[in-house]
Amino acid sequence: MSTPADEYQFPTLVRRAFRGAKVRRVRNFDLQVALYPHNNLVLDVLNSMEFDRLMVFDENKRGVLAETCDAVGPLDLYVGATKPASIRHWLPAGCQVIRWDIPGEIDAVNRKRGVMALYRQNAADVMFPVDVRHLPPGPSAFLGEIVFNQELLRNLNQNAAVKNMLRFVLAHELTHVFDVLRFLIPALKNWRRFWRNVLDEGEHCNHLACIRGLQGVFVDDYGSKNELEIVKKYWPSRADKWFQACRGTESDGAGSIS
Repeated sequence: MSTPADEYQFPTLVRRAFRGAKVRRVRNFDLQVALYPHNNLVLDVLNSMEFDRLMVFDENKRGVLAETCDAVGPLDLYVGATKPASIRHWLPAGCQVIRWDIPGEIDAVNRKRGVMALYRQNAADVMFPVDVRHLPPGPSAFLGEIVFNQELLRNLNQNAAVKNMLRFVLAHELTHVFDVLRFLIPALKNWRRFWRNVLDEGEHCNHLACIRGLQGVFVDDYGSKNELEIVKKYWPSRADKWFQACRGTESDGAGSIS
């Protein structure tokens, strides 16, 4: 029968070798455009953005995921986003690729609806999975891309109206990217702090997912004043012309292809 004094003790140097080493991971984000023959049009939309500032959440603060109604009544989903950031500086983090789809990539339901483009990203899987309390991979595993419907759009005439329509479609999808940047930017700055403070170690994942869903409903209110005003926030002098070319109507809530 052994006593504590008889039990083998690891030498100090060996014990230290078992300690986890601190690892700092660095990821570079780039935006690739593969939308021939409309690559220059994409650059035009990006370069013509007139409002570059975006208010994002603070990774050091708790309780910031609290939507509220303002004095007039509209719901403010981002009242807790109080830190300014440059959209142009951070855009490649939220969208790494703008490209045509491959055959069959856009599902049958969206093809039937006439969907012209989609913003696809995996934030819900890698950053705020619902009902998960362990630390997920985080923003280092984030992927985001805008995919255009090649069947509908690639062979259209290259006149001014068509180009303005495509500009509006892209601007619409970019506003989805901007909304993701509100929480992606602080998460990239310090993922563990964002998880601990903003997401309360998983307790607020569902809340962030709900905010994302509500914002998506506002943006995707096709042909409406909501859609126009959201795009107009970033392209105030061009949005009306682009909207008219895309939706073919004033912002009266009329339905249109997305």
